[in-house]
Amino acid sequence: DEFAAQEHSVTLITAVSVGMIIVVLLCVYRRFSTILVPLASVGLALAVSRPIVALLGMHAGLDVSIFSVMLLAAIVLGAGTDYAVFLISGYHQGRRQGKSSHDSIVTSAAHVSGIIVASGLTVAASCAVMSLTEIILFRTTGVPCSIGVIVAVLAALTLVPALLSILGRRGFAEPRAAATFQYWRRVGVRIVRRPAWVLAARSARDCSQTFAPRRRCWIMTAVFSPANEKSRSWLCSSGRGSENAAASPKSAMRDNAGPPG
Repeated sequence: DEFAAQEHSVTLITAVSVGMIIVVLLCVYRRFSTILVPLASVGLALAVSRPIVALLGMHAGLDVSIFSVMLLAAIVLGAGTDYAVFLISGYHQGRRQGKSSHDSIVTSAAHVSGIIVASGLTVAASCAVMSLTEIILFRTTGVPCSIGVIVAVLAALTLVPALLSILGRRGFAEPRAAATFQYWRRVGVRIVRRPAWVLAARSARDCSQTFAPRRRCWIMTAVFSPANEKSRSWLCSSGRGSENAAASPKSAMRDNAGPPG
């Protein structure tokens, strides 16, 4: 039941995330051919990183769990799209300055590649540190997420410039008019003129979050089980649903005989 629910959740999360990415990118670039570039990049990253994690789990003893695939998909979609947007923004900036398509791609890659590599290695290292904990949720997602981020970086640095070159020569990746340029210019000018006010507002928000009342949350196995599955009724009836199973370093396994009658 749990694995079936996992597959359904991964499919749902991926579909909703891709839909939201398409909507946001369409609002920004207003050209469907342009948003195909980041979608192809994250699609390739997912197609490559998931088999790598599976092979390492089968043959190299890598710890994986039901959370590994879900968090891997979410992080690759977010990070891969972000890295592709960096390169597309640099390309559009070059085109607005009157540079050719080839020169814009070269300039964008030269200026942005270092930023993407530094950002990707930072995120990958941060995720890998989670594998040192005793909490299964973190230990089994650290290295898989690091692998996904590294693959997303490689996909962005190789596939995105290639697609921009192909689409740019045919005029399918040209930038639209910057409709919000003046708005963001005014925002930047106000921040530069009044940095103390911005810093005070940010500090007040951070302090309110730091000292806000917090509740102690328990991860319940029964909550994560679908309501229509037999496993949930067995967990609730046996009292095991109140165990903090997802955060415990140990887990109980049963054979195929099913829950006791």
